[in-house]
Amino acid sequence: MRRVISVSLTFLAIVIMVACSGASSSPSTSSSTTTTTPITCGAGTTNVNGVCQLNTVITINSTLQTGLPATCFSFSPNPASVKANVAVQWQNNTSTTVTVINSNAVGLVTVNAGALSGGIVYASASNQSFGIQSCYAAIPQNAFYGVLTVTVN
Repeated sequence: MRRVISVSLTFLAIVIMVACSGASSSPSTSSSTTTTTPITCGAGTTNVNGVCQLNTVITINSTLQTGLPATCFSFSPNPASVKANVAVQWQNNTSTTVTVINSNAVGLVTVNAGALSGGIVYASASNQSFGIQSCYAAIPQNAFYGVLTVTVN
């Protein structure tokens, strides 16, 4: 009798082991790889969510801002607008190197005479004032006569 119980228990243990080894399953994961080709935008454009958007270019003109000293070049367009996440660039049409500063008198970009600056991107809607560093040195209270409106659409 003991032998029958021992054989039965051994058989039962083997059945349980076989059943359990098949019962354990790990979640199956399917791996699908999607490859995307990065979009490269040409000069004067910015990639915004896979679409090349034209940068806004503000021209620094050799004509002076009315009523301001000789270091205060005019901007065109002024005011200007740009979509959020699209670059703003400055084209320096003067005969001297110019540094564009923000309303905190912090340099945004320095542009050589006749050159186009690299782009500056604003991530959210805002109104930005800017000016020329040498104009700020001459008359800090009137230096920020450039206006840029950043929109979200």
